Amino acid sequence: MLRLKSGPILAAKRFPNYSVNVSRDEGVNWDEGTVVDYRIQGMGSMVEVEPDVVLCIYMNASYPQPLLFQRFRVTDQKLIPAE
Repeated sequence: MLRLKSGPILAAKRFPNYSVNVSRDEGVNWDEGTVVDYRIQGMGSMVEVEPDVVLCIYMNASYPQPLLFQRFRVTDQKLIPAE
């Protein structure tokens, strides 16, 4: 889980796909989630690298494979790929 400086709380989960849910009301309600990868692996971490921009790093299918990552921006409506 990660709280952005602007307030939203993010929670990443790995089943059935690796996705991130966002709450904008202190965790009372959550959005439907945004799939960031179609893998069930995915234990990882998130960090805010710029205002409302998140770097999400998670594991690959098996140990010898490299870590995977996604960089996305949290908007008022959804997550979008960050440039």
